[in-house]
Amino acid sequence: MASRKEDKEYLEKALNHHRGKWLNAEIIAEYQKKAAKLPDNNRQLTGERRTLCYQLMDECGVTELEAVNNSSKIL
Repeated sequence: MASRKEDKEYLEKALNHHRGKWLNAEIIAEYQKKAAKLPDNNRQLTGERRTLCYQLMDECGVTELEAVNNSSKIL
């Protein structure tokens, strides 16, 4: 189990490597509105929905996996 010092160092490293905005409720609401305007397509992550996912990745500096996991609520 990591010590508090190790936890702090890990978080500081993550903060220093983070680019873009932090994913928050306001950004989620914005992407929910954008996604609601897209055709359903059984909610498959293709076409415009995939582009929206890439935009979320770029804006918040998250990985594709994080964006896809969050997309179950957003996209």
